[in-house]
Amino acid sequence: MRTHRGCRRKKSFFEIYIDKWARLFTILEHTRPPVYRFIVVQECRFSTFSEVMPTPKNRLFPADPVLAGKLRALIFGRFVLICLLLLAQWWWTNGFSISGAGSVPRPLFYFFLFTTGLTAAYYVVFRMNGDHLGQTRVQVFVDACLITWLVWATGDVTSPYITLYIILISVTGIILGKSETLFIAILCAACFSVLSVLTAQSMIYSLSGDVPPSRVVQSIGLNDIAILVVGLLAARLSERRGISEELRQTEES
Repeated sequence: MRTHRGCRRKKSFFEIYIDKWARLFTILEHTRPPVYRFIVVQECRFSTFSEVMPTPKNRLFPADPVLAGKLRALIFGRFVLICLLLLAQWWWTNGFSISGAGSVPRPLFYFFLFTTGLTAAYYVVFRMNGDHLGQTRVQVFVDACLITWLVWATGDVTSPYITLYIILISVTGIILGKSETLFIAILCAACFSVLSVLTAQSMIYSLSGDVPPSRVVQSIGLNDIAILVVGLLAARLSERRGISEELRQTEES
């Protein structure tokens, strides 16, 4: 049937049914809580959710793959070094004989156990936390304290493990910057000096026995000079390494 111009065409039952449901959905959409509407919309556009809500980046601790690799090497290298020290002591005393395994110094064995636990803890923190620079600083500081304890437990001024200070300072110069390297060098020298003075004055128990004061002074002077010289050299190399890395980054950009 034709309709006159200006008159509306009568809607069919199907069109009226569709309009009612469309109005109902519109009302529900505007009366639902915002969170529910967000969920509904995102369910419809799940494929583009990454574009609507991108994953936030870690701006507080930006990723540094070079430092991360060095920190990983520090964690496992520390464990390998203490294993080599334990095996070397075992070979030096009894030539790897099973019967002489008990002659390994207990302080070194306790040091091995504690380092093993620290290695596991360090690796867990390394995987969960992105502050690699802060982790490295804390680890080298803890290493200086542990070396001081090992030196005291194995003869203080006569301990064969005083050279571990040198290794720690060298590693710090490779991984960290100039200021951190100088700090660790001064810390190691101070720890050894204080330990030697306390044991010489019998303020703490000394495993080295009665050592003449002249020998104590000589040991403090020679070891502190060696530690500080290595610290200065390692800091200088660290500074040059930092300058070369900055130049390389400038050329690449």
